[in-house]
Amino acid sequence: MKKLLALALALIMVLSMGTVAFAADATVGNNADLIIALGSAVDGDTITISGGFQIDDKITVPDGVTIDLNGKTITLAVENSYFNNCKIINGNIVLKADDVHTCDGYFLVNAGKTLSLNGVNITTDEAGCKGYAVFHLKEAANLSLENCDISVSDNAYKAGYL
Repeated sequence: MKKLLALALALIMVLSMGTVAFAADATVGNNADLIIALGSAVDGDTITISGGFQIDDKITVPDGVTIDLNGKTITLAVENSYFNNCKIINGNIVLKADDVHTCDGYFLVNAGKTLSLNGVNITTDEAGCKGYAVFHLKEAANLSLENCDISVSDNAYKAGYL
């Protein structure tokens, strides 16, 4: 009986851990799972987006992590997400007004780090973001753009600011 109980408890622990943490190279389809995957991601991991969704929480992308948008569209509706030496590839990002500065510093690249975007299209939503400081580069930070289209026009200022 004790062995059966111990086995059952071990099985419950293994199953419950699977809902809390993701292994390397996770696939996520919503804001909550992205937060969890980023929390456990390490250098060399790729997080693949499986469906379009809105990011409502500040995120921090660790060194060496790639976010593959997988042709999907994510909407950023939060001020100042933090990026280290990381990549975002293959998809679309829509900047949406937040409740603080309306599009101020959505991509905050930490000091001495590099954010690389490859094959990413960035636009603002119809609500009319101010569109300034889309990329906030801290001291000695870098931004690498390859095969990207950035359009922050038709916003509240009637001009785009990067």
